[in-house]
Amino acid sequence: MAPPLEAIEGGTGILPVHRRRRRLRLSDGIERFSERLAAAWRNTTSAGAAKFSAALPSFRRKVPPSSDGRHIPLGARWQGVELRDQRTGKPYVSNFIRSNRYTLWDFLPRQLVFQFMKIANFYFLIIAILQMIPGLSPVASYTTGAPLIVFVSFSMAKEGYDDYRRYRLDKVENRSDAWVYDPNGVAKKIMSESKKPRTSGKGQKKRERLDDETGNGTELRHMGRRSGSLDDAWTRVQWQDVRVGDIVRLARDKQVPADMVLLSATGPSGIAYIDTMALDGETNLKSKQACPLLAKRCGTVAGIASCDAVVVSEDPNLDIYSFDGRVTVGDETVPLTMNQVVFRGSTMRNTKEAYGLVINSGEECKIRMNANKGTRAKNPAMQAITNRIIFFVVFVLIMLAIGIKIGNDLFEADYGSTAWYMFGARLKTTEQVFGTIILLNTLIPISLYVSLEIVKIGQFWMLQDVEMYDPETNTPMVANTTSILENLGQVSYVFSDKTGTLTENIMRFQKMSAGGYVWHHDMSVSDGAPEAELRTRDLLEHLKHNPDSPLSERALHFVLCTALCNTCLPEVKDGGEIEFQAASPDELALVNAARELGYVMVDRDSETIKLKHEGADGKTRTDVYGILDVIEFTSDRKRMTIILRAPDNKILLLSKGADSALLPRLRLKQLAERVAASVSRRTSKRRSMRMELSKNAHDPESPTGAGRGGAGHDMPILPDSDIFEACFRHIEDFASEGLRTLLFAYRYIGEADYRSWKREYLEAETSLTDRQARIDEVASRMEAGLELAGITAIEDKLQKGVPETIDKLRRANVKVWMLTGDKRETAINIGHSAKICHPFSDLFILDATDGDIRDTIEGVLQEVDAGGIQHSVVVIDGLTLTVVEQDEACKKLFYLLLTRVDAVICCRASPAQKANVVKCIRDQVPGSLTLAIGDGANDIAMILASHVGIGISGREGLQAARVSDYSIAQFRFLQRLLFVHGRWNYVRTSKYILGTFWKEIVFYLNQALYQRYNGYTGTSFFESASLTVFNALFTSLAVVLMGIFEKDLSAETLLAIPELYTYGQRDKGLNFVKYVGWMVLGTAEAFIISFSVWGAYNFAYSNEDTTIFPIGNVAFTVCVIFINIKMLLIELHNKTIIVFGGFFITVAGWWLWNLALAGVYQESIGPYIVRGSFIRGFGRTAVWWLSVIGALASVVVLELAIKSIRRIYFPTDTIIMQELEQKQRKKEAAAAAAGRGGRRGDGGADGNVNNEIEGQELEGQSQRHDFGASGKPSR
Repeated sequence: MAPPLEAIEGGTGILPVHRRRRRLRLSDGIERFSERLAAAWRNTTSAGAAKFSAALPSFRRKVPPSSDGRHIPLGARWQGVELRDQRTGKPYVSNFIRSNRYTLWDFLPRQLVFQFMKIANFYFLIIAILQMIPGLSPVASYTTGAPLIVFVSFSMAKEGYDDYRRYRLDKVENRSDAWVYDPNGVAKKIMSESKKPRTSGKGQKKRERLDDETGNGTELRHMGRRSGSLDDAWTRVQWQDVRVGDIVRLARDKQVPADMVLLSATGPSGIAYIDTMALDGETNLKSKQACPLLAKRCGTVAGIASCDAVVVSEDPNLDIYSFDGRVTVGDETVPLTMNQVVFRGSTMRNTKEAYGLVINSGEECKIRMNANKGTRAKNPAMQAITNRIIFFVVFVLIMLAIGIKIGNDLFEADYGSTAWYMFGARLKTTEQVFGTIILLNTLIPISLYVSLEIVKIGQFWMLQDVEMYDPETNTPMVANTTSILENLGQVSYVFSDKTGTLTENIMRFQKMSAGGYVWHHDMSVSDGAPEAELRTRDLLEHLKHNPDSPLSERALHFVLCTALCNTCLPEVKDGGEIEFQAASPDELALVNAARELGYVMVDRDSETIKLKHEGADGKTRTDVYGILDVIEFTSDRKRMTIILRAPDNKILLLSKGADSALLPRLRLKQLAERVAASVSRRTSKRRSMRMELSKNAHDPESPTGAGRGGAGHDMPILPDSDIFEACFRHIEDFASEGLRTLLFAYRYIGEADYRSWKREYLEAETSLTDRQARIDEVASRMEAGLELAGITAIEDKLQKGVPETIDKLRRANVKVWMLTGDKRETAINIGHSAKICHPFSDLFILDATDGDIRDTIEGVLQEVDAGGIQHSVVVIDGLTLTVVEQDEACKKLFYLLLTRVDAVICCRASPAQKANVVKCIRDQVPGSLTLAIGDGANDIAMILASHVGIGISGREGLQAARVSDYSIAQFRFLQRLLFVHGRWNYVRTSKYILGTFWKEIVFYLNQALYQRYNGYTGTSFFESASLTVFNALFTSLAVVLMGIFEKDLSAETLLAIPELYTYGQRDKGLNFVKYVGWMVLGTAEAFIISFSVWGAYNFAYSNEDTTIFPIGNVAFTVCVIFINIKMLLIELHNKTIIVFGGFFITVAGWWLWNLALAGVYQESIGPYIVRGSFIRGFGRTAVWWLSVIGALASVVVLELAIKSIRRIYFPTDTIIMQELEQKQRKKEAAAAAAGRGGRRGDGGADGNVNNEIEGQELEGQSQRHDFGASGKPSR
């Protein structure tokens, strides 16, 4: 239960934001030295890995690009023509795929190299080799090698199992069925010959038997009747037998076996609906249509057989969002785009049948090339400090070995001549140094990496939180990786997309500006409702009564733009209702708004659009518009254009896009630009004045345009200058309300001009080199001299809980930046709504068009550094960011500014710019840990560039969620993911690492201290078998349970007080100073155990058993029990039945191990007489048991005393919160008891008692705790 907020009010010093780390000079020096060693190791292993990879056979060599793409004749395959890849001169690759990384032949060597690239594994390999050298090891030769083999084998088995699963999945996919057109049986013959048996005898019989069971494909190639007719010329083959040039028949709900160009489809208007979920994660169906040149000829099997076509496609590449190709039939050539291709991994839906020509196969398919694309591996931030600790421990180990050697030399000098029992034996320096290193080698725990993997799996299981489940979309939180779970607790920067991440991405058409007036779109408003704005229904009335007025002309073209300038496809449902398939929520909102305005797109194919509307005479009519060209939207163009043949046979161009993209293309662009600049200046000045006058409210003026007048029947006609001024004022006002704006324009084209332009455009469309650049160049010449039609304003509401989440992130010292492609004003307004900006924030707008951007940045930097600014926000657009990045000095100054401000809003940013911003902060801010969160394909780059990538599984599809490290359904879940699970995992992993190194110090320092009793000869204090399993059986469970189940504070507390999140940001859980503190304590406890054992059990030398084993067993027993007590009962706060069970299993297991050793060991004479000792020897001696109890009690008392002193005199924020939680639980228990008593006495008093106690508790705690600037309570 969270402590009440009142208990910590009165001062926020409890969690000071700018508390500096305190480090000792000696620790700094050691840390720098170990860091240099770690860097040297990384460089060495990276170079070694590169050389090893270069020595391996390369299966994916780069090939040069072809001169003009790949040319694929339509009938080549069934005519027996062998198709070859121009780039290699060899046949095209088969459709066989392979996802598994290893084969039976290279698995072992490659895995061995991979496993021993890990620092700890390589270290133990060296130790194991040294142990095998006769005369070096003071312990059994298997004590390091055996556990190492077990742990490495476990890791290799895990890798092998994962790879085998991939192999099985590939096998299923490769043997899936496909139908290819093969009327002459040529393809069948070629494939049969390619499967000739290569074995004989028993191997051949086994192969035949396997083929009978699973099928090798040949017996499936021809099923049914003879291929005497064209309709029966289809052969069933396995996917792996499909080749480039094959004609494949696709069926409903079947997957596409290879990348192919669509020849025809049986759907309405020749449309095939394709599900690309497996390819790009998008849930909406994509509509694909064969180009008219092929659809007319390949609609039947007979047409396919007689069609003489050549398809030219681009070389295989990774881009799943674009395609360049062309098809030639006779003398006619037309382009091929994304609308005519379907890729492997897609599934055909709602379409009975379709035919396609294979253009890419196997590993050259888009989905496979993306699957094989290597991405940068993300490593946990803790890995760096862990590697430094390992190198430091190696240094300590070497110093111990040298120290013990010096001790041996002194012993020899003092007692060597009188030690007659040594018979003159002397140890060589190398033997003694290496022997000591072998003896103490597990100061670095051998199970560090393997146990950490188990911990990560447990943390992954604990991450499944119902509080991060979205019931509305049935979407849980999904973790795509377990390697960086602790990074979630150390985030310092959050980079967020806007649309679909901070907002709902449910677009609603709100307002429009046409003819200089604002029209509010709400068709549900009753006629008698009072309104301050004109409504779109008023505009419809004006169109009906004044069809020939200038306003009606502009309004009609505006409505036509919303209804026709899109790529939506109408789909008629069973009830006759039309549902639109749209590529984006914006287009869907616009086409639905057009329907509500009475203009409904009822049908669309590749050549025409049918638009139904009410005519001037009140009768419903359907107009047919011919589609001449569609110039699609791209992020560079920021606009979309469609060219239509209108019903009156005129050629009409409609265009929509960002105002920055269409403004320079208007007919009156000089007037428009002048008016737009004037409006922008006035708006900025008005906004600045408003912010200066009142910093406690943010209420933008509501644009009203003109008054209602006469309900729209006699609207005054405005001149062009007034229309432009009104429209651009409306753009600013719409953006201030957080609405997404689009500008619409149109023009009519002459026949001659169109024919001339069409020739150039066709050349650009059919080009396979720089196609998009040539299309953009040709299209821009047509998209000129446009008439302004109007502006739309679409609402995209904030998601639930976004402002609260961002406010808590700010309190947690996490800087939140918004990177979006929207307009500046829209972004600023959303920033205010989402609490990225505050009413009291100082906004610094960087605009390259306002002057020298470098001077502006220097001025802002000086103002920010001067202080006195409560909250600073920098706003920059994509154009200015481009200018900044071109000047290196300006770029450094800019990113220096970004690190000084509280928040950043980057608008009009491209995906590459988003990623660059994340990379620069990641590289230029030391100690920063970045998190990027987004929901669309344009967010993938920044998600991959960040330390932690979060995908929102939203309405733009799942592509961002698929490539991210973690995916959630709502932005608000981020606070629980970071503040609760992120912090828990950071604390768990920190304690696991500290506990793992601590237990080795406590245990193995006893080995080192024992050397003073054996003349520093390297003799082991412990028996070899027990030494071998010390980590695996008796202490691993303690640290693993700590790493999985620890919860130092409750989820309610962590969510209520986000300032606690700074614990991980400042590396308070694991740093070099804290590591030294744990090791110093472990050293002291090892001394206590060692000297307690020797002091209490020196009577052993007068007993019957005078060997080392009994006294070593005392120390071993104390270490095992104490380590489990400390980790599971003292350090672990979340004590569950699993924790107590782990404790009793481990301790009981140690006693069972002693019983087993006493029975299995052979009789022997030496320093370790094990057989029967525990049962019949020292196990019956009271002194032995008292020694165990005394030594154990001593270290437990020390541990509890230090913990008590720390809690009383040096409380941390966590300790204070734990005390408040404990008091809260006691109060709740008392209230519950009082409630039960009240119910027995007076059932109605229960609620009053609870409320009274809770009120007393809140008041009492707030009075008893006075938190000052030091962050410590007064007591």
